[in-house]
Amino acid sequence: DLVFLLDGSDSVTPQSFWTAKAFLRSVIGEFSLGPQHTQVSVFQYGGDVRQEFTLGTYQDHRALSVGLAVITQLSGPRRTGAALQYAVRNGFSVANGGGRNVGKVLVLLSTGMSADSVQQAANNAARAGIIVYALGVG
Repeated sequence: DLVFLLDGSDSVTPQSFWTAKAFLRSVIGEFSLGPQHTQVSVFQYGGDVRQEFTLGTYQDHRALSVGLAVITQLSGPRRTGAALQYAVRNGFSVANGGGRNVGKVLVLLSTGMSADSVQQAANNAARAGIIVYALGVG
């Protein structure tokens, strides 16, 4: 299961936000999608956290590309710690389409430093067996 956490804060320019979505589309394009393969979920954060779609919502790349295209930028302060905590708690849950006995990977895409601490959320992710990658975009 693969969860992306996308920075949609005020400090992300519209061009950088578009670039981040294109990057997601490119990375996801390398995986086979479906219940027996990779399932993808996207959360976006700024002042709040919004789930754009759950694990298993999209079973093919064309539909997922449309799902990514319609994501609009949230804005607000970059509260990466709170967003990471929310994604760790909810991203891989049964309610989100998770709960399978598979690897859990969370990819955090951000354009800069967080307005809050990420340490506790990162520790919680590690305890939950979630592999976290943080990537700078934009």
